[in-house]
Amino acid sequence: MSILFISDIHLRSESPDVTDGFLHFLNYCAVRAQSLYILGDLFEIWLGDDDYKSLHINIAKALKRLNKKKFHVILFMAIVIFCWENSTLRLVE
Repeated sequence: MSILFISDIHLRSESPDVTDGFLHFLNYCAVRAQSLYILGDLFEIWLGDDDYKSLHINIAKALKRLNKKKFHVILFMAIVIFCWENSTLRLVE
């Protein structure tokens, strides 16, 4: 199985075509891989934004579905490294 790397997708509500393309990638391409490393900015937001939109929730659900299939999603955002593992998001130290 392969390991995939993507970087700086910058998903935002104003660009539904980009979001649709990313969801297609997750559902039909990434699902065949072992792991997905998401580098940089997945969303076009600042860390600490509390205004969660349906976009954020839909992407989180799609990543969680992959995780349930024993698929590893690793997020590298700014200086902080998060790891989506066993249906939870935790800080990797």
